[in-house]
Amino acid sequence: MICDGDSISLYANSGNNYTYRWFRDNKLIPAETNSFLVTKESGSYTVEVSNASLCSEISYPVSVTVLPSDFGLNFTGSPRNPAY
Repeated sequence: MICDGDSISLYANSGNNYTYRWFRDNKLIPAETNSFLVTKESGSYTVEVSNASLCSEISYPVSVTVLPSDFGLNFTGSPRNPAY
């Protein structure tokens, strides 16, 4: 879980000649081909890792939940006269 406005980094195993495809809610995230993903969105994330022999595996899903940061706080202020 992360707060609204924060981000989380997800990591896959890295290796020579590995390629990566990241998915959110079973939909490909275009242009995300690194061994890590930084996101600010809720969803179920998986990564498909392929090697040079074109063998691939898909990770178990990782759930990311974004919590609202609006606490409904109201601030009021008044001038302060410091006592010296």
